[in-house]
Amino acid sequence: MRGYFFCVDILGFSRIVKNLDQHSLDSKINSWVSLIEKLTAKYKLETYQLLSDTLLVGVGDTIEDLSNLIQFACDLLNESILQSLPVRGAISFGEYFWGKLVYGATVIEAHTFEKKQNWIGVCLNVSISIDMSKVKNLVLYPIPMSKNEIIKSHYAISWNVPTFEELATLTNRDGLGGRMLDWDWGDKISNTVIFGLYLQALQDCKKTGETFHGYHPVHFIDLTLRKKIVE
Repeated sequence: MRGYFFCVDILGFSRIVKNLDQHSLDSKINSWVSLIEKLTAKYKLETYQLLSDTLLVGVGDTIEDLSNLIQFACDLLNESILQSLPVRGAISFGEYFWGKLVYGATVIEAHTFEKKQNWIGVCLNVSISIDMSKVKNLVLYPIPMSKNEIIKSHYAISWNVPTFEELATLTNRDGLGGRMLDWDWGDKISNTVIFGLYLQALQDCKKTGETFHGYHPVHFIDLTLRKKIVE
C-alpha cells in the first residue's frame, strides 16, 4: 500500500531489560503495551505492530491520515516520557507492504532516519511536503543527528518537553537508572531540552513554526532571551 509509515523505538530498552528483575520488567512491558493499545484505539489506528521495543504504524496517504498520525505521535511522546519510556521516531511516505512480513523502501527509510536522530522526539522525513494550514503540532527544525550528518531542517512534532532536571530524572529510573550521566545521554537530553526552549521562544515571540528562525536553535533562543526579537 501507499501511505505514511511511522517507526518508533524506546531509547535505552536494552538497559531496562538488563537492569530489571522479571516481575518489574513484565510490569514495564505491560505499561508500554497498554499505552500503545490505548492510543491506537483513541486514534483508530488498526495497522500497527509491536516488535520488542519497536512500534511500526502504517496509515493511508491523505493529509487527514498524516494529521491523525502526528497527533498520535504527539500523545505518545507526552505520555511515554512520564512512564520513563523515552521514544525516538520517524515518519516516512511511500510504498510499504504489510502482512506477516512488514517491508519496503519506506519502512527502511523510516527505521534508518529514526536511528540517526540524537534526541527524544519524532520528525518527518525531509521528502514529505506539508500544507501547514492543515496540520497541527509541527515545527520546521534542524533535527539533531549523528555528527557526520549534514544539518537539514525537517518537520518535528511539537510536544510538552520537560525541563532538563525532569528529563534527567525520568530517564534515570525504572531500569534506565544506575549510571552516571555520560556525554552521549547528556547530549540527547540537552538536544531535547533545546527543542523545548525553541518552542517556548516561538510562543513568546508569537511566531509560527512554518519556517525555522535563526541560524541555529540556540541563536534564536539567545536572541529571545536578550529581547532582541522584534514581534
